[in-house]
Amino acid sequence: MPKPQSSNPNRDGPSFQAPRTQPRWLMACICFILGTFLTVALFDYVPAQYSGNRTGAATIVENGALAV
Repeated sequence: MPKPQSSNPNRDGPSFQAPRTQPRWLMACICFILGTFLTVALFDYVPAQYSGNRTGAATIVENGALAV
């Protein structure tokens, strides 16, 4: 008895075709733009830009008296 060429009985591939996913170009573009903005904001951030740590008006003292 001759030896078979392959031990795989299904030589031509599966009997069904798997579903193909559609490319999501819109989501890819949105994520790219958002990532670009976040990267620029990260590298351009200066802590002095944050106004949440300010308490209000500055106290100015001129010649020993408070200036209004």
